[in-house]
Amino acid sequence: MSKFPTIEYDGVSGMVTGRSAEQVYRFLADEADMEGKSLEAAMHRARADILMEHPTAGVRDNDIDEAIKKWGRNES
Repeated sequence: MSKFPTIEYDGVSGMVTGRSAEQVYRFLADEADMEGKSLEAAMHRARADILMEHPTAGVRDNDIDEAIKKWGRNES
């Protein structure tokens, strides 16, 4: 199990920053890999890659919200 990333929020929108979302997607991909869910892992990696190629200020996504609830709120 990898360490859940620190979550940063955009000061204007209050959404999770694009960089934090990218890290959460990579974390979720690693977790899915360990559970043998290769399709889910590939989907999370693809989302992370998109955010890395096309940075955004804030992201709102149920997968990220659920991950924060499940693994913690390491906020900065």
